Amino acid sequence: MEATVTTPDLLRVVTIAKWLAEDLATAGTIPVILDYGLELPASTEGTAWWCSGRHAARLMASGVNPGFLSPGPTFTADLPWTARRRKVWAGRLKDLPMAIGPSFCKAAEAKLPELPAAEYAYSGLFEVAARRAKLDADDYVQMSGLRDLKREYRCFVTRGEVTAISPYLIDGVTWESLDPEATPGIAEAKYFASVVVKMLGTRQPPGYVLDVGVSSDGRFMVVEANASWSSNPYHADPAGVLESVLASQSTDLTHERWRWEPIARLRNHAQPLPGNS
Repeated sequence: MEATVTTPDLLRVVTIAKWLAEDLATAGTIPVILDYGLELPASTEGTAWWCSGRHAARLMASGVNPGFLSPGPTFTADLPWTARRRKVWAGRLKDLPMAIGPSFCKAAEAKLPELPAAEYAYSGLFEVAARRAKLDADDYVQMSGLRDLKREYRCFVTRGEVTAISPYLIDGVTWESLDPEATPGIAEAKYFASVVVKMLGTRQPPGYVLDVGVSSDGRFMVVEANASWSSNPYHADPAGVLESVLASQSTDLTHERWRWEPIARLRNHAQPLPGNS
């Protein structure tokens, strides 16, 4: 029996950052509720979520799954060279190539305090760090050539269109200290992201985030892709962000190939949320 596909009429933003929920609420699209993630609400029917992967795993352990979607762990590696502009490998930890030189390594589609995305002198060091962080051998990781990026931008994508964009790192200055109205390169970054999105056609989820950057020689490249429902919007237009967040969760079986799966560590240790009595 096929699952009933419902249209969300409420967004719960699970965070201690009150400003984030307030920003998204200004879109006026649907009601937005700040949720500290301490318990399961009395009803989750018609609810969409903005939350961390860890909280999403707890929701799933509680029997709540709005159909979280994501680009997938190999999305960036599968892009053509003209989009990524560097070597990118993605696969299971147990298949990590050994003795590869300096690389930027990370867990794919998971943010772990014990395993921050960082540069490693060679892949073996990353494997040691990943195992210490208790990544499972079958969990996906990503390794890419080092990037000389001077500017980076976050693009929210909704059904094949870039609906919101924000700078998040410009010449060493992070987004909190940036004036989005005076930040250089936004139009060019949006154009590049739009070209990539158009090129992908149906090979992309209905809602996700595409991070793009520009190197010191002026070349744009895709940095990585992430789930909209867990990505910081920075200074991006709330309405466009919300479009992407809502599109990034669906129980429609036609989106099954984009279904998000938590890494083993989150999946195996996720505790159900206390019920709201």
